[in-house]
Amino acid sequence: MSEALAGIRVVDLTNNQAGPSCGQMLAWLGADVIKVEEPGKGDVARYSQRDREHPDADALFFLAFNANKRSLTLNLKHAHGQEVFRANTVFSYFPQDYYAPPASAGLLGPEFGIMDASTSLKRANFVNTIVFSSIPVSCGTNSCNAPNGTSINLVELQQLAATPANLVDRLNRLLMHGTMSDEMRLSIEGAVSAVSASNSLLRARQALYLVATASQYQVQR
Repeated sequence: MSEALAGIRVVDLTNNQAGPSCGQMLAWLGADVIKVEEPGKGDVARYSQRDREHPDADALFFLAFNANKRSLTLNLKHAHGQEVFRANTVFSYFPQDYYAPPASAGLLGPEFGIMDASTSLKRANFVNTIVFSSIPVSCGTNSCNAPNGTSINLVELQQLAATPANLVDRLNRLLMHGTMSDEMRLSIEGAVSAVSASNSLLRARQALYLVATASQYQVQR
């Protein structure tokens, strides 16, 4: 029997008793509950009622309300920690139950719920920028979530660029879990082969761009 909340992820920012107990109920129903705790301290319930004979162990009180959860630490008092909750892209907010048109086909396509002709082109332009160039330093008034800018390390792909088939096969496994069609594979291999073999960087960029903007990749991801 499948669990009611299977496939749903919940971020638990609560501590002590009331909030954690609610998060645990969601975990019992199948949700992937991730408990966020303060670095160096954690939930106060971990140590506030510890067994005196086991001072280094988590308190039974804490364990009783936090079973079936994963845990990580994040300093929400620091700007870098707060950036996690201010995603820079709408792709963090897919409507999970959106059906790709036509809805009568019954095919779930969450990304189509927030993408149209305009946003699709913007995404392709973004891929072009990050693959063939880089994203510059981005700093706000109170924080700097990209102090060094953002770029992709293409060394591994460059090492495979001499043989387009190997390069495309690697991208197929990395980005599409081996689902690339033969037609798409041959098309990209041809485009990569058209680039001079002496320019391994351009070959790597060409292959990555074509895979990341392909319709098959949009569905697979």
